[in-house]
Amino acid sequence: MEGLGVAAFCFQSGAGKRSVVNGVMVVALLLVMLLPLFLTFDSQSNSIVKTIGQIIWSEKWWVDNARRRRKLLEVEDKKEKFRILHVVTSLSEFNNGHRNTIKGDDRLVNTLIPALRASVESMASEKSWHVDVFLVLGFTLEPERKKLIVDALPDWVGLEVWDDATPLYYDRGQNAKLELDTRALARQHRFVFKDKLEYYDFFSAWEDDMVITADHIRNFIFLSNKFDGMREHAPNEENKHLTIGKLSKDQLKNIIPGFIRVEVLKGNNMAQQDESLDPIPISEGLHVNGSYCCSDFETHLAPSSDRIILWETGVAAMGVRKLSEDIGWVATLPGRKPLRGAIESYWSGMNGAYGDMKRPGPSGNYFANAAGIMLSRKQIHHLEEACKGGYLPPYTDGFWHGHSGLKPQNVEFW
Repeated sequence: MEGLGVAAFCFQSGAGKRSVVNGVMVVALLLVMLLPLFLTFDSQSNSIVKTIGQIIWSEKWWVDNARRRRKLLEVEDKKEKFRILHVVTSLSEFNNGHRNTIKGDDRLVNTLIPALRASVESMASEKSWHVDVFLVLGFTLEPERKKLIVDALPDWVGLEVWDDATPLYYDRGQNAKLELDTRALARQHRFVFKDKLEYYDFFSAWEDDMVITADHIRNFIFLSNKFDGMREHAPNEENKHLTIGKLSKDQLKNIIPGFIRVEVLKGNNMAQQDESLDPIPISEGLHVNGSYCCSDFETHLAPSSDRIILWETGVAAMGVRKLSEDIGWVATLPGRKPLRGAIESYWSGMNGAYGDMKRPGPSGNYFANAAGIMLSRKQIHHLEEACKGGYLPPYTDGFWHGHSGLKPQNVEFW
């Protein structure tokens, strides 16, 4: 039985989200991912920004946003607040017509800005938090378009933009031509994390159509602290049982809360029927309470269970394990096996239900892409130590084999 550990690019530990693309809302359901990460939540930081001069914004940003700078200067207790950096990655300013979108539709106005506004407004409901926004864009953001974003955010929210952020690479299959690697835009938030690491307590990075609420972050923090408390009283010997029993200190260090994505069908849209269903019995009468994951961020109405579908994954992606009496049973996602602290779980294919199929793991197949990640600063430091080749740039370790961090093991949010 292969232990569970880090995913193909050592994370993919997403968080809840919701999106609107062509009337289709994408959301997330909480689960627990067993990765070789760390759990302690760093709520008391000694590295919070000490002066306005140390804040992350560029000179251009300050010139463009003098009004906000005045607001920031007025907040004398800002350094006492829990500081969150919300990073949003967007490939295209306008939709290209692929993946159920309308060609030429203004993605910035109709998708990015509504989702960003909803996320920030929700986070702002927690008065002890301060939130800033960082945009990673695969296109050039003109000043008049940037103003639309600035006007959509509260005055006290900082904004920094990295446009034309798509990395270049040599496509060896095309006579070594230097080209834009659009799939690797989903890696660029790691450079932002590296640059801003000591200025924030918490990092949230997502695709442009995801709504991240204060409840998502609170739940993540609660579970992270819960696992950390369990670790203080855990045994040193590792638990090899598949489904039950107390986990060791090392095993609990390798747990992080996470989310998987589901999609809410809108209007008359119907899910594509897959006739080749997994040979796993389906229980009758099970329903998802849409109010927990999927309420519309404008109407606050929850969808019915039959309108919620799982997105880009399958039963084979997950395992199950009982963590404790109070937490109960959780779903687990596979990943790269850690050096120590591997966590076992029951897999539906153990008795041959999938034929000769091996349990998905390091390849990232069936990974239930979350399209984002949230982590505390302390967790990011641990990732840098736990991930093969390192999590943050520069990507000079031999693991990358000259790929400079562009090793194509997984295409969605590295």
